[in-house]
Amino acid sequence: MRIGRAAIQHVRNKGPAILQVHTFRFNGHSPADPEHERNRKDEKRWARATCDPIKIFEESDDAKKVDQKAALARARDEVAKALAFANASPPPPKDLAAKLEYPDPTGEVDYSAREPEMGLELAAAVTKATVPEATLTALAARIDALRAMAGSDAGISIGDAVNLAILEEMVRDPTCVAHAEDLQAGSSYNIPANTQQAFGTLRAADEIIDEGHFIGKARSVHWFPLRPRSRGERRFLRTLPGVSLRP
Repeated sequence: MRIGRAAIQHVRNKGPAILQVHTFRFNGHSPADPEHERNRKDEKRWARATCDPIKIFEESDDAKKVDQKAALARARDEVAKALAFANASPPPPKDLAAKLEYPDPTGEVDYSAREPEMGLELAAAVTKATVPEATLTALAARIDALRAMAGSDAGISIGDAVNLAILEEMVRDPTCVAHAEDLQAGSSYNIPANTQQAFGTLRAADEIIDEGHFIGKARSVHWFPLRPRSRGERRFLRTLPGVSLRP
């Protein structure tokens, strides 16, 4: 609480601040998370019993100043209202995603039709030189299968639509990178799938769950985008020959 108050005061009086908090995850991301990598059952039981911040607050002197039953009732009422509003709301229009997710505010730019900065011909040559032929063949088959799903009456799931978009762009543009969690293992829920196995650890890098890390990575990629170089393979870039992090 003391650090949180200091961060709030800094934001109110000086400007933005990043508050990095190290926490213990009691459970997985969701009921669908099998938690294979976390088998410390005794540690979890201890954490749930003694480290739950809600329980700690409920037993603190500060909690005595609050009508907890009334506050809980108000919170549940707000959640119920939000759920009812969401269920009663119509689906968003299909063009909303383009308006919200891309830099073009009109939503009229077809980003999938834009050529890579190096041009399609050079981009295809770089991809061919950096991804094994057998892998490209397998990726093409996977992309065709996903496109067939998208055009079928049954449709395509959100997860597979994300996989299709990522694979299409990484094959089309060798400067496109994917940094996410658990890519080596195939990623959580198999999204995005087949990236690190196909494009190597430079273009498809495993990341840690750390907001400060995300911000630093995003800024560095913006300043020094991946692009092909005319020079030969660098030893430390062996997974992606001919590509450098230099601008």
